[in-house]
Amino acid sequence: MKGHGDGRSSSQSDWATARKLSRRLLRNRRVKLSALTLFVASIATMAMYVVLDAQTLTGPETADRDLGRFDAYAGFAAAFPAGSPVGQQLESRVAATTSAASAIALTAVDVSIPALSSKPVTYFEMRWDTNPFPRRFRLLTGRWPTSPGEVAVVNPAPESATGPGTTLRGYGERLSLQVVGTVDDVFARDPSLLGGWGSWQRLDPRLGTSDNPLSIQPVAYWNGQNADAVLAGIVDIYHANHPLEPSDDLPQLVADSYRTRAQVESNSGQSWLLKSPAGYLVPSILLPLFGTLLAFALCLRLLAGRAAVMISIGVRRSVAVRAGSLAVTVGCVIAATSGAVIGTLGGFAAAWVMARKLSDPDPGIPHVWSAATSLFIVTAIGCFLGAALLRRQLTQQLETPPAGEHIAHAAGQRQDRTWPQSMRRLAAVAAGCGVIVQVGRLDSGTGAMFIAATIAAGLVLLAPDIVPRALQLVPARKLRTRLSLRQLLADTHRVVAAVTILSVLIGTAIGFITLLDTMVRTASDQTHPDVLPGQIELAEPGSDVLPAPPATQDALASVAAIQQQTPVTMRFLLALDGDQAVVRAAGFNGAILAVDSADDLTRLLGRTLPDTATQTLQTGGITIWEQAEPARDRVDLRIQGNAKPARLATSLPAAHLDVAPTTWNTRIAGAVLTATAQRLQLPVTAGAKMYTGLSAAQAEQVRSALADASIDPRVARIFETPPAPIPPLALTATAIGLFVIALGVASTVAASQTTALRGYLAHLIALGIPVKWTRRILLGQQAILLSCATAIGLTIATPPVLLAAAIIPDWSLGIPWTQLAIALTAIYAACLTAALTSGRKLRANQP
Repeated sequence: MKGHGDGRSSSQSDWATARKLSRRLLRNRRVKLSALTLFVASIATMAMYVVLDAQTLTGPETADRDLGRFDAYAGFAAAFPAGSPVGQQLESRVAATTSAASAIALTAVDVSIPALSSKPVTYFEMRWDTNPFPRRFRLLTGRWPTSPGEVAVVNPAPESATGPGTTLRGYGERLSLQVVGTVDDVFARDPSLLGGWGSWQRLDPRLGTSDNPLSIQPVAYWNGQNADAVLAGIVDIYHANHPLEPSDDLPQLVADSYRTRAQVESNSGQSWLLKSPAGYLVPSILLPLFGTLLAFALCLRLLAGRAAVMISIGVRRSVAVRAGSLAVTVGCVIAATSGAVIGTLGGFAAAWVMARKLSDPDPGIPHVWSAATSLFIVTAIGCFLGAALLRRQLTQQLETPPAGEHIAHAAGQRQDRTWPQSMRRLAAVAAGCGVIVQVGRLDSGTGAMFIAATIAAGLVLLAPDIVPRALQLVPARKLRTRLSLRQLLADTHRVVAAVTILSVLIGTAIGFITLLDTMVRTASDQTHPDVLPGQIELAEPGSDVLPAPPATQDALASVAAIQQQTPVTMRFLLALDGDQAVVRAAGFNGAILAVDSADDLTRLLGRTLPDTATQTLQTGGITIWEQAEPARDRVDLRIQGNAKPARLATSLPAAHLDVAPTTWNTRIAGAVLTATAQRLQLPVTAGAKMYTGLSAAQAEQVRSALADASIDPRVARIFETPPAPIPPLALTATAIGLFVIALGVASTVAASQTTALRGYLAHLIALGIPVKWTRRILLGQQAILLSCATAIGLTIATPPVLLAAAIIPDWSLGIPWTQLAIALTAIYAACLTAALTSGRKLRANQP
């Protein structure tokens, strides 16, 4: 028992001595600054977590948007025309069914109000005086609409004159709404209308005819009690308004639309923290981990010298090593804690400013416990690994084995190194296998980010093997370069940690900027105008196959530009009656068009046809513009009806051409002449009519004529330049955040490297080497580190983007050379500036 007590007492005494010595070591400037990179990394990762988390709607926020102050809703799976009293009928039925507060909302999409927006807007009608959605709609000016015919404009454009007191008109004089207020929708950006209760019932019933198919879908809101009775009431109201259209499926459809607050809150959507792993997930693991390892690597030489001094005055070697590890660990914990607090506060401030500028929901108090726990776990792992590395290196430097034991000692060291290296390389191989598996499942930008993260993990694991070999490949023709390389190769642990951090930063920032540009370019390439400039297409809203209502031509009788030209009739190889046969080109997705002549196809496509395409059409062939690999000289046409299997109709010679994409022609595979279709006895249906060569003023005349005749403006497709795609705010914030993180962390890495080299450079100055010359050595080392980090970073960034562009359908590779050049130049400049700034006071005999 006494022996056990002496051992415990000795251990406690050793720890007490190590703690006292570690406090003295923490007073050293180099030890204090060693965790600077970890401090900045902690700030960055916590701030990014808070900002990205604020961009994701929480469950309660989703409920505020969809339910307001109610606890359940259910809606119709049917639409009701203008003038329908269904809202009042449903209100009475729900109020009689439940004793709690309830409300009815009427929603109409595609309402055309030219003064508000050139695009159709959404219309909401409720009893707004009860403030049913207090956390969604904020009254900006005026008052809430309370009477029939009154509206509040939601998210009005600054340039639109739609303030209180104005009158909004649409569909000629049949729709007239008095604006009494303006409202901000914190969950949406597009303009819309809030209508006073009773407005829909008082609309002109002619707005609900085939010429103007305005319709609403009612939704009932209540506290969730007596749900079965409320749902049954909804079904009864439908049958009362549609006695000739019974629906056996309606009860199930209405039941499927029923949602409670608990259901809405549990289905709030995927967090941006997962949808944008490059913004938080990757940096939150790699930056704190290698920031911690860099702190231990930067103190290695200093602690070796201090440990030797401690041993010389009688301190046990294990206590000296323990004191050094404890000093750096405490510094890392302090850096991570303070960085987490500052990052959380800074991220909350940034999220709050973004919410105020963009009228988004207030971010609320951030819940950062999971992020903070993750940060401290990663830091703890880094401290454990760093302490083990530090202990091994100090032990090796402090041990001096007898002469006869050098060979056995060296063999033991090699054996000690073998198993960690094998495990590390095995993990890198596993990461490579993970990349292969992910490539087979790649279908989104998020998947590309996870591939980049996996590649980064594999390269990080191989960094101790890659970096020293890369340094050996650097040509050393000048003395400054040789001195720089020799010092780097003598301290590989510090160099590997620094290069790893810089490569992850460069690779993540460059990769994400490139991926974001690719996503924006893809969205831009997939957004097309309805028609080409100078064209107007007249057709049934939402369809090219069905012609415009007959009243359309009467409404346009006063437009001379329309009456003075013969339009191109777009005919389709399909039948709308009988078995509804459809003709398809084998290997293509689009429909087949029939035109009366090659000149008509020229007018439709807005380009001159090549002689080969014209000749192919005139000789009974088909012109193809849908992309297919490889291009085919002949195309099989297959015809299929509802009750018959597909059969080969004919095989036609084909000519291929490129066209400017529009909404209608991207749904078409190609065209044949009407005479060819009739000769082959293929079904032909006349659809939309296309007018060409019209000016912007003439197009406006068409709009005005349709509005005056109260005809749905969607029957006329007029050229409008598609708006530039705007990436989600979370992705933009991620790109900016990664760039700022790269600048901040890269600067601290460079400054830390300079601090670690002060003693080495001071010895060179003491030997008579000019200070300017030593500073050039310092810059040379930074240039070498940046070169290695850039090469590894490009290896992280390039494959995911190329794979995404090659595998994901319709993705367009975008490489923003200017932005990448600016980002790299800024990172390089930050590193070199930090190195020069921290090294400007170099002098001889500096500790």
